[in-house]
Order: sequence, then structure tokens, then C-alpha cells
Amino acid sequence: MEKRELQQELCENYCAYYRPGKDETLACLGYLILSWLQERDSSLSFKKREQPYSPLAADQLQKIICNACPFYDGDCDFVLQVEKADPCGGFVLLSHLLGEGAISVDDIRKYGLNSEAMKQYDLSELARAKGGEAVLGSEQLHTHACYLVYGTLSPGEKGRKVSPGKGHEEIFCLVAGLVELTRAGQRLRFVPGQAFHLRGEESWSMDNAGETEAVYVLAGGHSEAHEHH
Repeated sequence: MEKRELQQELCENYCAYYRPGKDETLACLGYLILSWLQERDSSLSFKKREQPYSPLAADQLQKIICNACPFYDGDCDFVLQVEKADPCGGFVLLSHLLGEGAISVDDIRKYGLNSEAMKQYDLSELARAKGGEAVLGSEQLHTHACYLVYGTLSPGEKGRKVSPGKGHEEIFCLVAGLVELTRAGQRLRFVPGQAFHLRGEESWSMDNAGETEAVYVLAGGHSEAHEHH
């Protein structure tokens, strides 16, 4: 299944936090697990279920998925039991598939033991070590991060657009390499560990200004103040 199809089948159908049109190189851990499982069993159905969400093994899912997810550490309303909080789409669909007997808890565990599949996910620790805390713990972001995205720019790649969108804000932080952001004649150059606040409908162009792959992280949410209950 192509990335766009997976977003339609999973994110748009199940996730309360999905933002259409967002170029997300890396989404939640549930998304990655479901992508990995679907590659190995194309018969798995991601079609929207009409029955209400009722996790058969919520505790097991939280231990396997949530504890390893970058959204979990203080940023997930569902595991923090915030009033009326919905789980992410990956969690919802995995609970359906478990309840239907289409997959097992062992199937999910196998993903975590697959080093090749988890290789890109390891960027979470790299980001923390090289300045990602500026994103993950930034007081500039008025709300906890509703999404956390890791992306890469190939050597020589230029012109990738980044825009939080109306009513949103993002913190951009460079993890590795050199990147330039430009907008309306303004040019900003970043080295690893530096962060920048992107607001609303501002549209920036992102260029790889170095000779090696650049790795960046975006953390964002609604610009309105949000407090846990």
C-alpha cells in the first residue's frame, strides 16, 4: 500500500489528530506498525469500521505501542486520561484488528524486534541528543505537540514547502546537516540544535544547504491555548 493510500485508509478514517495535506515523513508508532503488518499481509483491511471503538487488549496495546511512541511522553491526552480524549488512529485500528482476530499481540511485538523497520524510528533518540529537546519541551509551543514529524532532505534538495496552516503553529528544529529557510526575501540558516517558531499560514521554503543529508523535526499543534483537565 502506498503512503497516500495508507493515510487515507488509516489516518483520515480513524485519527482525530490527522491534518490533511500534511507531509508527514514519520507519523505515530501505530502508523508504522500497521504499515509494516500490511506489507506482510495485504489481506488486512484498513477500511473504516462502523462499530464503536472498544479495545479488547488496551493495556497490552499501551505497553507495546504507547510507551515507545514519541507522542507518549507527556504529549498524549489519551494515555494521560484527559477528559474526552481520543486515542490515535493507529491505536484504534490495531484494537479493531486484534478484536477481529486478524492480528495478534505477538504480530505487533515482532515489529519492535525488526531492526530494519525500526531504523528510522531511532531518530527520536538522535533528535533528543542533538537539540530535539528544543522541540519536545519548548515553552514556545502553546499546547503540547499534537504531532511530531521527522523528515530528511537529500543533498542538493531545495524548495520543500513547510507551512503550519491556519490556526496551527510548529517548532522546526534541525537535527543533522545544514538547512536554510526562506520566505519573502528573509533567509535563515540553521545548524544542528537550532530551532525556529513557524506560525499560522506562513509558508517557508526549505533548502539543504550542506553536502550531506539533513534531518529535521517538526512539532506542532493548535495555536489556541490548551490545558489538560
